[in-house]
Formats: sequence, C-alpha cells, structure tokens
Amino acid sequence: MLSGERTVLFKPLYEDNVLSRIPNKHFRLLFFQYTTEQAERRNRRPKLEEHMGQLPNSLINGARRETITHSIAMSILVLNLRKLGRFLAAAIK
Repeated sequence: MLSGERTVLFKPLYEDNVLSRIPNKHFRLLFFQYTTEQAERRNRRPKLEEHMGQLPNSLINGARRETITHSIAMSILVLNLRKLGRFLAAAIK
C-alpha cells in the first residue's frame, strides 16, 4: 500500500486517538495488525511476481481484475475503520 493510502486510513483513527475517542490500546492494536499484515504482503510480493511471470495472459488479466477488487475492498475498509472509530468514541462517552 502506498504511503498516501496509509495516511488516509490512519489519519482519522490517529486523530480520534489523540482526542481520546479511541483508547490507546485499541489504536495500537489496529496499527500493529495493519503494519504486520503489510510486512507479510511485502515479503510475499517477490514470490508472487515471479509466479505471475510464469502464468498465461488470461490468468494475468484475472489478476488485474483482482487488483481492482482489492482497491474497492480497501475503500470499504477505510469506511469501516471510520465507523469503528465513531462507534468506539460513542461507546466511551
């Protein structure tokens, strides 16, 4: 994930954390899980790229569709993280 996308994901959560809308332990847990997942993806990427180089074009086009699906899923994740932040903020009040 690009740094800008990460900023979009975590800026609202960080702001809610700073304003005590989300407890520190919840923010740290979400951030740790996210960074761990991204590190695992970075480690798998070279192997996946090597494998993709061996695939026929029809499968590669399917992988491109998968990338678009991933982008949509990330947008949904952003929305759900914002909802989670609002939910946690309301639960704390």
